[in-house]
Amino acid sequence: MAPLLSLRSAPERTRTARGRRSRLVHITGGSSYWECKSWYSVLLRLSIQHAIFGNALSHAVPGLPRNRLLHMVSFFTKLEARMRFAGFNYTVEQGSMRTAPRGKIPYVAITEDEGSRSCPPVVIGDSKLIMQTLVQRGFLPDLDAHLLPAEKLHDLALKALVEDKLYFYQMYEKWILNFYTMRSKILAALPWPVQVVVGHLIYRKVSRTLNGQGTMTFSVDEIGVFRQEIWEGINAAVLAAQSRSGNHEGLFWIWAGEARTETDAVLFGFIVSGLIFYSRAPDSQRIIRSFPALMEYARKIHDRYFPNYDLWNEAETVEIK
Repeated sequence: MAPLLSLRSAPERTRTARGRRSRLVHITGGSSYWECKSWYSVLLRLSIQHAIFGNALSHAVPGLPRNRLLHMVSFFTKLEARMRFAGFNYTVEQGSMRTAPRGKIPYVAITEDEGSRSCPPVVIGDSKLIMQTLVQRGFLPDLDAHLLPAEKLHDLALKALVEDKLYFYQMYEKWILNFYTMRSKILAALPWPVQVVVGHLIYRKVSRTLNGQGTMTFSVDEIGVFRQEIWEGINAAVLAAQSRSGNHEGLFWIWAGEARTETDAVLFGFIVSGLIFYSRAPDSQRIIRSFPALMEYARKIHDRYFPNYDLWNEAETVEIK
């Protein structure tokens, strides 16, 4: 079984846009851990109510430090940030990835009722579709509604650059270049012979994905250049946002307005994924830490919305094995 999050509705259930009453929402996220035959996962239960953030969370994942850590999977942190931007409450528990739709994490199951009749849960996979559905059903506000058409195009382009390009470069760095370090850390709770077998399954799956997607058709140096270019571009966008906002001391957002957008959740998730030590992405860590604006941007989001999580160690020395 893998970590799980669950949010339940408050006693006074929040009415959705369709006039239904939300009974229960399960959001499942996860990471690149394995349960021998399936990815290790994290399930979120989200209570559909505007509330102050709940109790301190603990990702009690075998092989990882048992304290309040942000998650290594960027899409999980992205969804978690999106929930916190809206002020929803949740706790971390145990869950399983075996029922994940689309074979992707995170995923969500929404249970509603209409009067005396209870509806079967609606299960949704893919973090983007999850957020779209929760907005359409009235559970979450549309953070991008204020953007103009041209701004929405820039917004889509930045999210695509990060989620459809950078994601695969980070996967390559973690599971191909630093495979043995990742295996020994992520699978530490398993006996060594099982680590070898499961690690081989992970490596084979990741290699097949990256070959089909195209990343592994490039050399290590070429991928490193691509990754560096993306982070330089993100840093330039963050610097421009900070300058335009005029708020050099407080929190600022990527499109330089006072309102956060979904892109801020995406960027925070990927910055965190590259920073936390057990993700074993030394090149990404060096790049991100070389840009003070990125570090400040992520830290301010952490301090405002994730105060009950431990901050990544800013003085940490990247370890290469």
